[in-house]
Amino acid sequence: MASTVTHVILRVFRRVVYLAPLGSLVVCVREGPRVCGTGTQGRTEVAAGAGDRSLKTRGSRSCCLGGRTMLEGEAGEQELQLRSDRGDGAAGKKREDYLECSEYFMAVAFLSAQRSKDPNSQVGACIVNPENKIVGIGYNGMPNGCSDDSLPWARNAKNKLDTKYMYVCHAELNAILNKNASDVKGCTMYVALFPCNECAKLIIQSGISKVVYMSDKYRDKPEMKASRLMLDMANVKCSQFTPKNKTITIDFDTINKSGSCLDSCKVAAPASPSSC
Repeated sequence: MASTVTHVILRVFRRVVYLAPLGSLVVCVREGPRVCGTGTQGRTEVAAGAGDRSLKTRGSRSCCLGGRTMLEGEAGEQELQLRSDRGDGAAGKKREDYLECSEYFMAVAFLSAQRSKDPNSQVGACIVNPENKIVGIGYNGMPNGCSDDSLPWARNAKNKLDTKYMYVCHAELNAILNKNASDVKGCTMYVALFPCNECAKLIIQSGISKVVYMSDKYRDKPEMKASRLMLDMANVKCSQFTPKNKTITIDFDTINKSGSCLDSCKVAAPASPSSC
């Protein structure tokens, strides 16, 4: 057989593609267990039927990546595109409804707040460094070693010692003390409530440069006015967070419903396993 003639075997089994190119090629494609084609150097575009598969080829060398097979050779680039059997053309595209960074960090603050034992106010805080990595998380609660069953949780009492305010550590304090970095200088804190005056002192002294808060419902209280004054003097930027999503649902059963990487990763050749 002439050296210019090449043989290509294309097998399609449930999105699994086997390619064995030996040179420049012209391929005929159809749904089925096996299709063989021969030809000479040049360019061919062949459209398949039921699976809406198309093959564009201009060379000899091939490599497979996910749902796309890129063919490159002496004559140029080759591209094999396998579209999803769903018919929506969305195969291989990223999700569009993922959480943005700011929403993710605020959601982490709100999720950590669910650890709080406070029956009235559950507040969480999340500290993020300039690389958008979380370096500290905290929520409001009693100090370590102090029983949250013995100390009071009341907001009002005749004796101030019988209120929670004498004992509770705020979320901002715990997030700073729980840091997993040497310091939090230049970091951003995401917190559910605008910080009080005592937390503002900690924020300033620790070097945090920005505070993103969700609610400022206590803005008229003296503690909050003092906090805002100090943060402004220390050039700590403060901004109120406006969420794109009013609610974020965590459904632990989602992982059993959504597609898995292992579902779509198949063996590219009998002796050569593919990786996710």
